[in-house]
Amino acid sequence: MKKILTIILVILAVVSLIGCNQDYLQNYKEAVEKTDGRSQGKESIKISINNDFNQENISQEIIEELNYLKNIEFEVTSSFNKSYSKSRAYIKYRGLGYDINLYTGESETLVQIPIINKYIKIDNEDLGFNEDEENNFEGMEELTSKIQGEWLDLLQKEDVVKGKRDLMTTQDGDVKVDKYTISPSEEQLRLFLKKFFAVLRSEEESLKALIQNQNEKVNVEEIVNNLENAIDEFEKITFKNETYIDVDGYIVKEFINIDLENYDPQPGSNSKISVKVEIENWENEADQTIEIPEVEESDLIDLESMENNFESFIK
Repeated sequence: MKKILTIILVILAVVSLIGCNQDYLQNYKEAVEKTDGRSQGKESIKISINNDFNQENISQEIIEELNYLKNIEFEVTSSFNKSYSKSRAYIKYRGLGYDINLYTGESETLVQIPIINKYIKIDNEDLGFNEDEENNFEGMEELTSKIQGEWLDLLQKEDVVKGKRDLMTTQDGDVKVDKYTISPSEEQLRLFLKKFFAVLRSEEESLKALIQNQNEKVNVEEIVNNLENAIDEFEKITFKNETYIDVDGYIVKEFINIDLENYDPQPGSNSKISVKVEIENWENEADQTIEIPEVEESDLIDLESMENNFESFIK
């Protein structure tokens, strides 16, 4: 009798574990969708890109140029509601750091350049989102939704592992979170990349709406082809994602590591690219008061003038 009872308990435990495993992927998908669906809150994203290059058989001048590109950092912190958003962006590139602030309203966007204490005013319709092309914005949303959908569809239940519940310090204070580790295979990653580039090609018109406002000569298809060919040069791709979900079902923190390695790169080409991404979300669905600054005409500069005389502005 004891043996039978033991067998039954073991079977129940195994069934319970299998059931939980099936839920992990679904729980992760629901957290992604819930977090992306917020109408107001705060978020930050930090991206660090480290490049290693094959420096054999290239000039010292090129080596010095490549050294500027060894580390690139990008950070954006934003608060947003249904009508407005405010963001602070920091970019470190070629050894220099740049700060900008962005204020987006219903009809225009203000870009503040703190180093010169001036603003650039951009009508949202000039970004390709005017009344005649209002579907462009919807098209961009559809594009990102398609890419995210391909990613979630790619994942299998064995790719998502749930860890123990823990207490994590966040912008909202100490929060109880469940840790999820997402580790797809390299075969899955390459399949996703193929689908990613296919989606970009299928949404070429939506991409043109943004890019061609800045440069009408840009060929979207050529950019996508070049990017895909560059990725194909890498012989190994690894990906790991640690996601922390709170008791309300929101993603509060996310850490992503991506490594691309080429074991026999051409001189001057990447031997390895390491990308680290840290994402944090807080004040989910909490009221956000965002004030768009009133700017005098004397504080405005022309975007074209800024592009043509950038060095003079930062001296």
